[in-house]
Amino acid sequence: MNVLAIADHNFRICNKIFTMARKGGNPKIKDYGFTSDRDEPLTGRLAIRVTQSMLARVKALDNYPEFCRQVLAKALDELEKED
Repeated sequence: MNVLAIADHNFRICNKIFTMARKGGNPKIKDYGFTSDRDEPLTGRLAIRVTQSMLARVKALDNYPEFCRQVLAKALDELEKED
């Protein structure tokens, strides 16, 4: 076997490692999937810029993503009441 044949063989083996997913996905994914008790799924994303000090304070909180969601919801509700 020459060097090119060995390299091609090794590439095919390595390539096969990354493409071994089951075609069609996992048919039982709903049995293992994530569920939530929320009225509306958390599918939207929001990115904002803050100071480093504010970021550190927020990230120091327990469950900071939920804290941010609650603060935003409260602020939006207050804006609606003003109108």
